[in-house]
Amino acid sequence: MIQFVGEVKSKKVRHQLIDAFVDQLARPSHGDRNKGIYNLLGIANAWPSDRGNIRAHGGESIRYLAENSILFNVKPPAQELLALVDQNDPRGALRRYRYDPKIEEECLRAITLQGLLVGLLPLVCTAPALAFSSGITARSGNPATNGGLFCNSCHAGGAAPEVTLTGPSLVATGSTHDLVLAIRGGQEVAGGLDVSATGGTLFPIDPGTRLQNGEITHLSPRNVDAQGTVSFTVRWTAPSTPGTVTLYAAGNSVNRNFGPSGDLAATTTQVINVADTVPAPGEAAGATLTPLLVTGRDAGTGLLSLSYGVACAATGHRLYVAALAGPPAWSAAVCEIGATGSYAGFDPGSGSIAFIVVAHDGSRDGSYGLDRGSGGIETERAPAPASLCSAVQDLAQRCDAAP
Repeated sequence: MIQFVGEVKSKKVRHQLIDAFVDQLARPSHGDRNKGIYNLLGIANAWPSDRGNIRAHGGESIRYLAENSILFNVKPPAQELLALVDQNDPRGALRRYRYDPKIEEECLRAITLQGLLVGLLPLVCTAPALAFSSGITARSGNPATNGGLFCNSCHAGGAAPEVTLTGPSLVATGSTHDLVLAIRGGQEVAGGLDVSATGGTLFPIDPGTRLQNGEITHLSPRNVDAQGTVSFTVRWTAPSTPGTVTLYAAGNSVNRNFGPSGDLAATTTQVINVADTVPAPGEAAGATLTPLLVTGRDAGTGLLSLSYGVACAATGHRLYVAALAGPPAWSAAVCEIGATGSYAGFDPGSGSIAFIVVAHDGSRDGSYGLDRGSGGIETERAPAPASLCSAVQDLAQRCDAAP
C-alpha cells in the first residue's frame, strides 16, 4: 500500500487516510505502528501540504515513537517523519473531516483504481467503524473537534453509564488542577475516556492515560473497582488570561470483547471560570452548614465513612486530627479527601480525638470554623501548621465572607 499513498490526488481521501494511519500508531502491534509510520511518511514526502495535518493529528504519537521505540523498523522512519512534519509548512492547515459516505465512495474508487489490496479497505476507508482499545481522540463530544462525535458513533448495544467529571468551577489564571472522570453503571466491566478542553492545557498524570492531539485518552480499558466504577484523573492548567473554559469528557463503558458491540458511552462537561483573582475557600461544615457526620464504620477494619458540606471555591478538602484535650492542636491530617461531600476510609486510630474537614484550593486552606470560648464569644479555630499539608490559611479573601 505504501507505494500508492503518494498517488492519491484527492485531499479529502488523503485526510481520511491520515486519520486512519494516525490511529494505527496507537495500536499495540508493532506491525500496525510500522505500517502507519511508513504510510504517513509516504504522504508527507509526496504531499508537503499535508504535513501540517499529520503534525496536528499525530504529532504526539510520532514524537513518542521517534524518541522511545526500540524497533529498527519503527524508530528511524518515525524520526524521519518527525523531522518532516516539524518543518514550518504554511500550507499545512489543520483539517478534520467527519465521516461521509460520499468520501468513503471516493476513497474506495480511488484505491480500487490504484490496485490496493481489498483487505485493507476497511482500515483506510471506514476508520470510524473501528474499535480502539488503546484510546482515540476527537471523540469527547466537543463540537469543535470532529463535529461533536463521541464514542457512540462506533460503540453500541450496551447499557448507558453515568459519567461525571469532578473539579473546580472557579480558578485563577495559570493555576493547575486535577479533575476526576468517573464511569458508573453501564457494563460494569471496564471503561475508557477521551477528554478535551477549549482552553488551557491537559496533562496525562494518570499512568493509564496518554496525551494525543492535545486530549487525554486511555492506554487500555481500565477495569472497574470494587464499587463497579472506573475512574481516571486528568490534570489541567488554566490559561494565562481570564475567561471561560469548557472541558468535554466522554466515558465509554465496555465489555472487553475488544470490538464495538455491547458497549455504550455517555458524555459530560465541566465549565470553569478563569479569573485573575479568585476568592479563598469558605467553611466546609458547621452549625449553619451541612454538618460533618460519621455515616458508617467498617466492623472489620474500624475505618469510618464521613459526609460533609462542600465549601465554596474549594478544589478539594483536607481532614485534620487533634487529640481531644483542650483547644484543638492539629497533629495529623489526610491532605486530600476530594470535593464530593463524602469520604470513606478514615482511620481514627486509638484514643479520643477531634477531627474536622477543611476546604482548600490547592495552596490555601479555608475556615476551620468557630469555637465558643469563655463568655460565649466565638472565635476562629487555630489552623493546622503548614508542615502538615503545605498549606496556609486565607481568611481575608474567603468566598463566604459577610458582605
